[in-house]
Amino acid sequence: MRTLTFSFVALLAFVAPTFLVASPIVDFEGLPDSTVLTNQYAGLTFSNATILTAGISLNEFEFPPFSGFSVASDTGGPMAISFASPVVAFSGYFTHLVPLTLRAFNSANTQVTFI
Repeated sequence: MRTLTFSFVALLAFVAPTFLVASPIVDFEGLPDSTVLTNQYAGLTFSNATILTAGISLNEFEFPPFSGFSVASDTGGPMAISFASPVVAFSGYFTHLVPLTLRAFNSANTQVTFI
């Protein structure tokens, strides 16, 4: 299982991971405000993530969503996304207050790169 760990206080507004077989886009619009994000999207498992919605729990003036009204926010620690299949590429839109760290791990849980 591949894992990306985020070490930051930030909002993940959009994720577009590229799998070897498909390129799903995750936009968080189908989930209600304050939903604990775990395994709602096939092939992805989130840790320490909660859905925030503009006009409800999200301050959209300081943390505007990239698309739609909902974002994933880290809660209780760094956000992590585990991919069920190998990942060739990953992209996202981030709004953050502190430096953002993106780390990628292989199936042996060894860090292979970071930004």
